[in-house]
Amino acid sequence: MGMILVTASVAVFVWAVVGLIRPTWARLPSRAASVGVWVLSVVLFIIGGALMPDSTPEQTEQSAALGSQSVPPPTPEAAPAPDDGDWRTGRTTNALGDSPTVTAVLDAAQGVGGLLDSDPIQVIARCQSNKTEVYIPLA
Repeated sequence: MGMILVTASVAVFVWAVVGLIRPTWARLPSRAASVGVWVLSVVLFIIGGALMPDSTPEQTEQSAALGSQSVPPPTPEAAPAPDDGDWRTGRTTNALGDSPTVTAVLDAAQGVGGLLDSDPIQVIARCQSNKTEVYIPLA
């Protein structure tokens, strides 16, 4: 039923777009009527999406074929601690959203930079709110 409503909403949406371009082609009295048709298409799409099943028939068949076979959860294996090399790493938690921020800094083995040519050249990487940023300070 959900798929039928979604398909109908697409057809009604196309009808509304044609009505917005030229209402007489869609046999609508005015552009205002085509806006009403557009609203109808949105409502049909939302209802159709809510009625769609969460899985495809193939997924349902696969889960039925498995039946009552229980698969044990994977056991976590202790991984060796990674060698950070010369990286200095830090982890903080954002007080507002409880999201972690991970920062890593790598100093160059040779060379200096900055305003006074006395600071080591660095690469700074930060992961904050699922966004990774890399900086190379020039001053």
